[in-house]
Order: sequence, then C-alpha cells, then structure tokens
Amino acid sequence: METVIRIAIVQEETFRKELKVQRRLFGIKSVIQTDCSSTWKIIANPDLSWYHHANPIVLLVMYYTLATLIRIWLQEPLVQEERTKEEDRALACSPVPITAERRRSLWYATHYPTDERKLLSMTQDDYKPSDGLLVTVNGNPVDYHTIHPSLPLENGPAKADLYSTPQYRWDPAADSLEKKEGEDEKEEFEEEKAHEEKRSVKVHAMVSVFQFIMKQSYICALIAMMILFTITFWLLLRQHLTEQKALQEKEALLSEVKIGSQENEEKDDEQDIQVDGEAQEKKEEEEPKEEKQEQKKEEEEEDEQDIMKVLGNLVVALFIKYWIYVCGGMFFFVSFEGKIVMYKIIYMVLFLFCVALYQVHYEWWRRILKYFWMSVVIYTMLVLIFIYTYQFENFPGLWQNMTGLKKEKLEDLGLKQFTVAELFTRIFIPTSFLLVCILHLHYFHDRFLELTDLKSIPSKEDSAIYRLAHPEGSLPDLAMMKPTASLEVVEVKQLAGPGEEKPGGCPAKAKKGELGKESEEEEEEEEEEDEEEEETSDLRNKWHLVIDRLTVLFLKFLECFHQLQTFLWWILELHIIKIVSSYIIWVSVKEVSLFNYVFLISWAFALPYTKLRRLASSVCTVWTCVIIVCKMLYQLQTIKPENFSVNCSLPNENQTNIPLQQLNKSLLYSAPIDPAEWVGLRKSSPLLVYLRNNLLMLAILAFEVTIYRHQEYYRGRNNLTAPVSKTIFHDITRLHLDDGLVNCAKYFINYFFYKFGLETCFLMSVNVIGQRMDFYAMIHACWLIAVLYRRRRKAIAEIWPKYCCFLACIITFQYFICIGIPPAPCRDYPWRFKGASFNDNIVKWLYFPDFIVRPNPVFLVYDFMLLLCASLQRQIFEDENKAAVRIMAGDNVEICMNLDAASFSQHNPVPDFIHCRSYLDMSKVIIFSYLFWFVLTIIFITGTTRISIFCMGYLVACFYFLLFGGDLLLKPIKSILRYWDWLIAYNIFVITMKNILSIGACGYIEKLVQNSCWLIQAFSLACTVKGYKMPDDDSSCKLPSGEAGIIWDSICFAFLLLQRRVFMSYYFLHVVADIKASQILASRGAELFQATIVKAVKARIEEEKKSMDQLKRQ
Repeated sequence: METVIRIAIVQEETFRKELKVQRRLFGIKSVIQTDCSSTWKIIANPDLSWYHHANPIVLLVMYYTLATLIRIWLQEPLVQEERTKEEDRALACSPVPITAERRRSLWYATHYPTDERKLLSMTQDDYKPSDGLLVTVNGNPVDYHTIHPSLPLENGPAKADLYSTPQYRWDPAADSLEKKEGEDEKEEFEEEKAHEEKRSVKVHAMVSVFQFIMKQSYICALIAMMILFTITFWLLLRQHLTEQKALQEKEALLSEVKIGSQENEEKDDEQDIQVDGEAQEKKEEEEPKEEKQEQKKEEEEEDEQDIMKVLGNLVVALFIKYWIYVCGGMFFFVSFEGKIVMYKIIYMVLFLFCVALYQVHYEWWRRILKYFWMSVVIYTMLVLIFIYTYQFENFPGLWQNMTGLKKEKLEDLGLKQFTVAELFTRIFIPTSFLLVCILHLHYFHDRFLELTDLKSIPSKEDSAIYRLAHPEGSLPDLAMMKPTASLEVVEVKQLAGPGEEKPGGCPAKAKKGELGKESEEEEEEEEEEDEEEEETSDLRNKWHLVIDRLTVLFLKFLECFHQLQTFLWWILELHIIKIVSSYIIWVSVKEVSLFNYVFLISWAFALPYTKLRRLASSVCTVWTCVIIVCKMLYQLQTIKPENFSVNCSLPNENQTNIPLQQLNKSLLYSAPIDPAEWVGLRKSSPLLVYLRNNLLMLAILAFEVTIYRHQEYYRGRNNLTAPVSKTIFHDITRLHLDDGLVNCAKYFINYFFYKFGLETCFLMSVNVIGQRMDFYAMIHACWLIAVLYRRRRKAIAEIWPKYCCFLACIITFQYFICIGIPPAPCRDYPWRFKGASFNDNIVKWLYFPDFIVRPNPVFLVYDFMLLLCASLQRQIFEDENKAAVRIMAGDNVEICMNLDAASFSQHNPVPDFIHCRSYLDMSKVIIFSYLFWFVLTIIFITGTTRISIFCMGYLVACFYFLLFGGDLLLKPIKSILRYWDWLIAYNIFVITMKNILSIGACGYIEKLVQNSCWLIQAFSLACTVKGYKMPDDDSSCKLPSGEAGIIWDSICFAFLLLQRRVFMSYYFLHVVADIKASQILASRGAELFQATIVKAVKARIEEEKKSMDQLKRQ
C-alpha cells in the first residue's frame, strides 16, 4: 500500500522535486508528465517502457488480492468452528458408516505433520486456495530458521499473525475425533509424533524454501510472484467449484438426517422398541458385508500406495546420490554464461576448491561440505543483491566514488547496467543455482553424507533390492517396504471403524428412517454385488500375475545390471592410472607451456615409482585449479596483452646468415610477442573451449579417486578383500592354460603382459626409434643394445629400474627443450648466429630448441608409451618374486640351457601336445613346430624387399639356417640361443646404423646427392620422417624413398623375439623330443631296409653259385 501511495504522490510535480532521494532508492518513475501551461492535460511519459506503466496496475491488483485474502482468513476460523461443531454432531448421529476416504483423511490427520498435509492437500478436492496462497505469500525470513514442524497449527483470531505463516486445522472431524479419544491415546500419539518430527523437517522445508528465497532477494520475489499468481488463478477457479459441490452434498446429507430424526421422534415407545430390535438385526447383517467391501477397496488402495512408496523411495535415493552433480553442473552454467567477469571467477574458485579438497583429503571434504554450500548460498544472494541494486540510476557513480574504480573495472567485477531483458537473463541462472543449492542443503545433504561415509559402511544384506533379488526373498516383500506405515493404518482403522461406539452417541430414534427396505430387494442386490465382485476379483488376479512377472523380470535385470556395473568398475580400477597419465601427457604435449611442465614432471616420475602416484594426482589436481583460475583472470577486459607485448627488430646481415624469408617465419619477428603465452596464458573465445582440456583433466583426476573410494566402499559392504592379481577372470590360473582354447584365451587376457611384457617393451623401443629417427632415437637404440646384451631375464630385471629412470629423465629434458627460453628478451639461440653451420634439417635432427623450426612435441608421446610399458614391466619384475602371483600366473623362470630334450621329456611339467587331442594342441603344434620356418620366411622377405648392404646380411642368415636348421633344432638350448642371439644382434645393429645414417639422409641430403650418390644407393639412405626439407628430384641420383625405413626390420625383430621365447619354453622340448624320436625311427628303418637288401643280395649270390656248380657238373 505504501508503494502505491508513493507512486501516486510522485506523479505530482511538487512532490516529484522534493522526493528525489526516495525516487532513486525505491525506483519510482513518473508515469505522467506535467505541463504548467496545460495542467488539465494528462501526458504520458514517452521515455518509459511498457513495464513502467504496468507496474502501478500490478501493484494495485496485488494489494487488493492480498487484502481480500487476509480478510477472508481472519473471518474464516469463527465460521468454520461453528460449522465444524454442527457437522460433528450430524456425522456422529448419522447412520451412514465412515468410508475409506474418511478413514484415510483421519489417518493423514493423525500421522502427518501440518506442513506435510498442506503439500498433500494441493492435489485433493478439499483444498482451500486461500490456505496455500497465504502460506506462500505471508512467509518471512524468521520462518526459515524458527518454525518447527512439531508446533500445533490451529485457527483462531487470537493467534493470527499477519507477518508469519497462517496456521490451519486439517479436518474438523479429525479434531473432534481426537478430542473424544485424546485422554486414552495421548501418550501414544506424542511418541509417534516425536518419532515423525525428523521425517517432517524435510517436507516442511519445501514450504519454507520459497519464503526464504523471496525474502532474500527482491528480484527473486518478483519473478516468483508472476509465476505464483498465474498458477493461483487456475487453482482458485477449480477449487471454488469443488468447494461448492462439496457443500451441497454435505447440506443434502444433513437435511436427510434431520428430516429422518423429526419423523422418528413422533412415533410411540412400543414402536421404538420394535424398530430397535429390527435395526439391531439389520445392522448385524449389513456390517460384515460393508466391512468386506471397504476392506477390499482399502487393500487395493494400500497396494497402490505401497508401490508408489517404493518408486518414491527409489527416486529419492537417486536424488540423494546424484543431485550433487546437478549442483556441480550449475557452477558451469553460472561461470561460463556470457562474458567472463570477476564474480563468475569466484564461483569457479569455489567449485575448484571443492573438487580439489575432495581429491586431496576426503574426510576434510566431508566435514566442510555443509559450510561450503552455505557459503555458496550466501555468496549467490550477495551477487543477486549487488547486480540488482547496481541497476538504480545513480548507483554506478556511487560505486565509482566508493571504490575508486573506473567503469571498465566495475564491469569486470560484474557490475553493469542492463536492460530488463538482459537483467532477467543475468539473474535467472544464479537464482536457479540458489534454489538447487538450497534443495541439496536441506533435503539431500545429510543423507548424502551418510551414504558416502567410508568409516561406517552398511552391510549388503540390509538392502531392499538384495533382499528381493536374493533367492530367499519374495515378491510380497514389496508390500513390506514400509511395515510401520501399514501398522499405523490398522490402528487408525480400529479407532475410526464403522462399528465402534463413541461417547455422546445418538439414540436409536435417529436410525429408524433407514430401515424401511424390503428383504427381497436386498437379496437381489447382494447377488448382483457378488457377481460384480467375482468379475473384478478375476480381473484383479490376472493383473496381479502380470505385475508379479514384470517384477521378477525387473529384479533379474537389476541383478544383471549390478554384475555388469561391478565388472566395469573393476576394469576402470585396473586401467584408470593408464587413462589418467595418458590424457595428462597428451594435454601437456598438445599445449606446450611452462604451466604444463609440472604435469609432465609429476607423471614422468610417478609412473615408474608407484609410491609417487598419489602425490602426483594431488599435485596435478591443485595445479590444474590454479591454471584454470589464471586463464579465467587473463580474459578480463582490464588485462590487455598489447600493453606489455614486445616487438623484436630484425637483425642485420652481419649478425646472422639466415635468409630474410626464414627470419619472417621466426617467432621473434613474425608478430608482437606476448610474454604470457610462454607461460601458458592467452586471450581466447569461447572460454569454455579454451579451458576444456584442463576441465577434463580435473574431471578425470576426480574420477580416479572416486573409483578407488567406490571399490573400497563396495568391498567393505560385501566383506571382500582386494584380489592378489589384477586380472579380469579371477578363477583362471596357470592350470587352465592347457585346458581348452577358451580358458587359454582367458589366461592370456589376464596375464599377457606378465608373460610377454619384456618383449613388448623392446618393440616399443624400436617403435620410438623408427618414428623419430633423430639424435634421441639413437640414444634409445644404445640403451636397447645395453639391455639386450644382458640376455638373461634375471640380469635384465636388475638393470631395469635404471632404464626406467633414464626414460623419465629424458622425457622431462625433452619437454624442457620444447618450452625453450622466453622469447620476450628478443635473444636468439647460438646456432642461429653468424658463422654457425647449422641448417634447419640439422637443428630438427638434433632436436634443438629454435624459434624458426620448433621441436616437434608429438615425439614425446612415443617416449611416454615406452615409459608406460617399462613402468608396467618393472611392476611385473616385482610381482614375479611374490609366491601368490606365481601360483596364479605361473613363473617366468627361463629353462636351463643345458637340458637334454630327450631325457627331460619324461619330467616335463607341461603336457604333451604332439598327438593333437584338441584344437588347442593343434594350435600349439603350429606355433612350436612350424614357427621356426615361418620366421625364416620373414627374414628372407626382409632381405629381398630392399637392395642394400644391410639386406645382404639377412639373406646370408636365412640361407644358413635353412641349410643347418634341422640339425640346429636338435642341439642343446644353449647352442640354439647362441646362434639366434647373434641374429637378433645383427637386426638391432641394422636398426641402429640406419638411425645414425639418418643424419646424412635428413640433414646433409643435398650434399650427398651432389657428391656421394653411391653412398645413398649402397645403404638406401632416405629421410622417412616428415618435416624435413628435401631437394628436388634429380635424374642422376634418385632417392630410394620406398626402400628406406625400418618397418621390415621391426617386423623381423618381433618374430625373432617370439621365436626366442619358443626356444626358452618347456613346450619346445616336446617338439625336440619328437624330432629325435622321428630320426631314431627313420634310422632304424634305414638299417632294416639295408639288411633286407644285403640278405636278398646274399641269397642271389648263393643261387648264382648253385647254378654255376650245376653248369660245371654238366
């Protein structure tokens, strides 16, 4: 009212001049302009928008609406109490039994708090529109903190407070029933009420949330009022008709009762006694039937309520578990909506603080979580207040005078004047965020903390889903989800049953009007009712069967889904460290800067040294938060890179020998230099795309620690321990390797890297050499030679930690080279000075830092892959010394090199597969018997695909093994390995020499083409790495680009390593024994055949001798 009066007063010219301060403070505009020469004319202010003209009208309508509702509210209790007493008397004397709906309302009135009943009544027919409207409008900030749901809410003019929430009775009949039976069950009611106060706090908060928001921010109240009054109009129209219909039904019922009672009073006493007897008999016959019908209806309604309660509990459980993600997502909506300003950066700082603390220290995070959300709520309210008050006409000047900041800096803080449409969009998201946070704080926070408490983990048997899905459970348990509620319903039925007599009941005269029906009509009605009941019962049974079947299928689906979920969590636990480290290294390589150097150093040393992994995750989390905040601050308008950028001048001809065309491509001279870019900061739009990698990195780090805590929670709940071996199939051991193809495949899925991890690392090292072909690839080749020189697995395990340390150091040093020196001082590198004989190709091959040809950071990805495999192999070397791992996976001990295959075959620990009893035996025969000849084929192909001196060595080796291969397999293992290791050594020598010669093929190729073409053809010299400048094609000296590279050398190296593992396997001894047995059998056959021939020759000689003797005799 006061605001309406101010608006009316301001329209006068005299008061308009006197009330300047009030006009600015309350935002009152003069809708009418005054013209002193024409005072009788009403001239509208053309400078105002439509909403300025609509504002007084809306305020006036609101005033009249509120005044009318308050007047009705003050008058309603007196009339309602009188009407209640009359209805109580009439209903108590009425012979009509209390229906199921009436019982349900009594039960709600007894067991639900008042605020909860208000929310439930919004969808019922007896809802009063004025109740809900006044509860919404007349709330104050004190209600948010002080009103307790256990306080009795009653009507009465003495207790009415215009500045607090109005308090109403739920049902007049319920109050009269409680007054009559209050003495007997007062203690029981108080105990139940105290027990339910805790549950009602959450529902009461839903009534108070809107009040709290309205009183904290004026703009929130305006938006909410618009929506509220639109909905209220529909509710008033609907409920007005509903109330009229209900009143008409009640009046008709009361008139029938009064007419019946007046007629019955005029009859004689004898007739009264007779009627009383008949009524008593009739009542005894009708009551069981009515009770059965009502009982069936109530059972159906209770079943529906139980199902809804189960679904409601599931929905609430989902909200408790996942609502915090909605709150976290709202941080992004608030922070990245529109232009970046300071108050949005503070939102992001709060979010990053929460995530970082969650990752670093879980218990501290849980302790401060409630205070964190409270601080977010308070900060959001302050932001809304400051943004809205800054829209006043003279407030920008006031802020500038108070803070001493310019308009541009205030805009960076977020203080800017907007139009009405822009203002709505600016405050809508913070307001929504405020509501989301308050909902989480009041409804889900406490139970979320209980759910995420790792120190007190509930047992799995307490879960309802486990009980229902377990074979011992049953489907009727669905109805027992809330046993206490069903017991309470039964108690209320007993208190409010139709056959129970109440004190102060009416005499028998009031029942005479209802006993004038004939017995025949009643029997017919009973038969019809029985038939209808049978039809409905059959239909209901069919639906029950369908529901039971669907419930069983749903429970089976939940069980399968739970197993899949458990499997996925275990897979993530196995490989999350690889995912985290790979993504962090990729982000660091993709955006080379000083900021990202911390990430690379952390994980380069955390991978080989497992004790540092937890520290690396924490450091990367905190450092990511710092980078995000710095990048957001750099986007402010007050920070202008052109103010501190540097322009470097081109050097003279005497200072450098680099052509001018190349100097223009240099980072020093191509554009102004922003020193912040070397650190890792730059202007970018949109900001969310710029911060995408860092935000994803933060999410992955938080997800990593979530996986570990989830697995800890899962094992604690199911009383499990962590598996000894990190495998997928826990029931597969070394004994299953020879038990069919399926179990063999499962074994290698579990333990492939355990068996072949060392060979995988060697192949990764060769891959690094082939991909880079530069100076650091040559260093990798030297380390590979040093490791392979050890030959024995045990000797390699001793030097492996040093190799891992070398890989971590070299990748760190190379990233530092990629960063280089800051370009702001305008100082070039020494190899670009006058007199330096370094061209671009040489600088690239040596992997030197440079402003013209910058080092390729993608090469570090290959180094990281090698480091990751080497780190895993180091863990394998440690696991080989554990007895539990050896029992599960078998040992990796190499066989004795002096074993005799023929004599040892009887004591071989692996089964004989030569006779092919299964498909697995057939595959073993192919691998262990014929792989040797296939490897010789690969060696031959490697030697013939290219023409060079190196390929000739492959051909010589291939022909040698083809000539003596059969005899070589029969020699002792030590002799076989000696020849084979020489072949592997030659293969590594070829790879290393090609890498060393690549400096000529890539760095000095122009000179070699002009002066030494024979050298290019002899060694197949050609640069295979992209990015080098190659000379134009010369017909006199063609470059063998198609014949260069180490692809076939790498393939040959892989098969050579595989065949060496075959030679070191116990399975190969069966092959050797079979070959020896075949040779023995073959030699015995030759001897027998030779003896047969000798015998035949002797017999022929004797026959000839006999024939000669006969001839002589003749």
